[in-house]
Amino acid sequence: ASIFDSHGLLTHRCIMAHGVHLQEEDSDLLKKHGTAIAHCPLSNAFFANGTLDCAKFMKRGNKIGLGTDVAGGYSPSMLHASRMAVVASHYIQNHQNNNAPATQTTSILSAPINPKSSRINGSNHAENNKSNNNDADTNANTDTLDYRHAFYLATLGGAEALGLSDKIGTFAIGMELDAFVFSASSSLKSPVVVFDTDSVADVFQKLCTLGDDRNIRR
Repeated sequence: ASIFDSHGLLTHRCIMAHGVHLQEEDSDLLKKHGTAIAHCPLSNAFFANGTLDCAKFMKRGNKIGLGTDVAGGYSPSMLHASRMAVVASHYIQNHQNNNAPATQTTSILSAPINPKSSRINGSNHAENNKSNNNDADTNANTDTLDYRHAFYLATLGGAEALGLSDKIGTFAIGMELDAFVFSASSSLKSPVVVFDTDSVADVFQKLCTLGDDRNIRR
């Protein structure tokens, strides 16, 4: 990042791809200039010999959007990219847990994303992020992404990375409509199966984790 910075290439209009070797000093430079990161977990698994620690850098306040890197993976689908972002996050956390003190435990974040800062906001949900070691290294990443964080990266996170969050990325009065309409109808013969006891949140999770092009109505 320092090389790009020395040539004046880090700006708020710049999006740096992948970031699999990103260090904290690089993160600080990107934040300073408003430079975003395109997280492409599927192509990283094939060619990058690593993956971005997305949860860590979201917590540090970096702008991150989700990418497919079409030439570097087997699918251009943002649904696949979203799921791979979750898989990559769990892989990183499992690797860290294997090298962490035995007293340190980890759980999936249950907190929502703070859309104004692109951060994982877990401060009000400490009861869901349990740790048996209160003296653990505060720099250690004990967070993993779930389908909600991945959905954010694919929508508002991407809009923020592109500098378009005032126009697209979420539903709000005055925003431009940039959306797909999904259906969970059983008539579609998709992997999504909805039960009478499912809440709206349950259906949303199933669409995020199992939905495919059969569920896209328009």
